[in-house]
Amino acid sequence: MQFPREVTLSSICEIHDDVTAAFARDGAIEFDIRNVEIVDLGFVQLVEAARKAAAADGRQIGLSHPASQPVAQLLQRAGFLESATPADIDFWFHGDATQ
Repeated sequence: MQFPREVTLSSICEIHDDVTAAFARDGAIEFDIRNVEIVDLGFVQLVEAARKAAAADGRQIGLSHPASQPVAQLLQRAGFLESATPADIDFWFHGDATQ
């Protein structure tokens, strides 16, 4: 599932519908966030909720590409990276937290 350029609270409902549709299909769930440039905490909340739902369902979920610079900056500003686990770093940055 490819995310649009802007993922903010004002656009999250439409994107949530796409995420729900991705969960309705069988197999691994992959988010393509490489084009995401404008983000707010709604984006992080949506992705983290999807990660938890996938884990609860025993499904694989991942990003097709490591977090873009705007996403990485948001994660940093929000304090998310301060308490990030190795699994968080692997998910968001494909294991390379220096991005």
